[in-house]
Amino acid sequence: MAGATKLITDEMLSEWAVIATYDRLASEVRARCTGIFSTVLLDLPGTLAHDEDRVRSIVQSLHQP
Repeated sequence: MAGATKLITDEMLSEWAVIATYDRLASEVRARCTGIFSTVLLDLPGTLAHDEDRVRSIVQSLHQP
């Protein structure tokens, strides 16, 4: 893993992950996943995963049409 950061470019990472600021996360996930997936798993960094209010807001935004 130590050398992976030298081999994986930002462009490569963006093919596999949704990268966004907190306020844009729900809209970016929706844009990438609508019509492709019926379920998404949010694997959030620890600091965000423990911020229940922010996670609740993101999940509520994901449920909006």
